[in-house]
Amino acid sequence: MSANAKDRSTIVSGAGFVSDFMIRLIGTVKEKGGIEQDLHILVRPEGKPILDQIAELLVEQSKQIFPSSWKALSFSIAPPPTGSNMNSLLKDWKATSELYNKDYIDPRITEANFPTDENSLPKTSCEIVLVKFGRSMTTEEALREGRAQGLRRPTIQESIVFATQYPDIQKEKTIFVPHISQVFGRHCCDQSDRHYCLFLSGSYRSRQLYLRYDDERWSRFMFVRNKPILPVND
Repeated sequence: MSANAKDRSTIVSGAGFVSDFMIRLIGTVKEKGGIEQDLHILVRPEGKPILDQIAELLVEQSKQIFPSSWKALSFSIAPPPTGSNMNSLLKDWKATSELYNKDYIDPRITEANFPTDENSLPKTSCEIVLVKFGRSMTTEEALREGRAQGLRRPTIQESIVFATQYPDIQKEKTIFVPHISQVFGRHCCDQSDRHYCLFLSGSYRSRQLYLRYDDERWSRFMFVRNKPILPVND
């Protein structure tokens, strides 16, 4: 195909998109009780704030649509009681254990090692997203992929809140919580500078919270969606 032919094809394709978009937009405006002339404000100076809102919504919504190679599950977690710290979070986690369960908490997971501050715990309901990527990858690669979709790494406290509110999830598959020194402080590394990460694992009658070296590639990671879940008005 010649360059001119490609240009004509692009123009036709673009014109078709604009036409389809306008037809759908006009139809939606009328469904909301408006008229076609209401759209004229978009090309006037006073319409700039409306265009900004539309663009912001489009960008935000595009982050909600994960790549087809991902298998993602979302869970809403409620904030823990005011004044919670690592000790109380671990106590609550153990309280969700079923009879005869053999649960294990890594002895290094303590309030002394992972102090709870105002940024460690969710203040409102937030969304935990468990992602199984289409391939195994390093922590850095997973975090890069997650950030592109509006996801961030969870704190260790948020991870335990999730494991408490959804106690059976970690029995199904091991969940890997990405590391970072700013989250795990000076306790995320040993003297050889090898990073530790939090693992949530389990089986039919056991659950474990433990730290291990981040020296392999994984495919199942935990994230938090950057934007808190907004309440729905009935």
